[in-house]
Amino acid sequence: MKIEKMFENIFKIQYRRILKLRTQIYVEYPRLYSVMGFVSVVFTEKVKTFGVMRKLGGNFVLFINLRFTESIESDKVLKGILMHEMLHIILDHVSIRCPNDNDMIIETGKIGIEEYEKAILWNWATDCAINQMLEYYLVDDKGQKQGLRPSDFN
Repeated sequence: MKIEKMFENIFKIQYRRILKLRTQIYVEYPRLYSVMGFVSVVFTEKVKTFGVMRKLGGNFVLFINLRFTESIESDKVLKGILMHEMLHIILDHVSIRCPNDNDMIIETGKIGIEEYEKAILWNWATDCAINQMLEYYLVDDKGQKQGLRPSDFN
């Protein structure tokens, strides 16, 4: 019983941490948050870290593994991950990857090896593109951290 209570407290702390960071994103980057505000959040251990998907009805879902968030000490890093996932949606990465791989993987757990390999390659490529964007926008020409500005999304 004590172990269950300990994990429950850890998850509450991480849940509050995610809410606090979403609020910070709202204040600092309102256009980015305008996307985040329409994304359902699901806390689950079915994903190793974070992930976004588009459901068949067109709604977006952000999956968050709270055990993973606990392993990240820096709130800046965790906020960057949240922004990274929202950029997958903004850049339409989750809508144009392998047809139907979202629902096939998440809802049925079944996908052919060829489709799975395409989905993995697509995810790696889009992750690289997003990480380069974040690195470019988060560091100025003097190497100082700046952060994304709302005008960057015009």
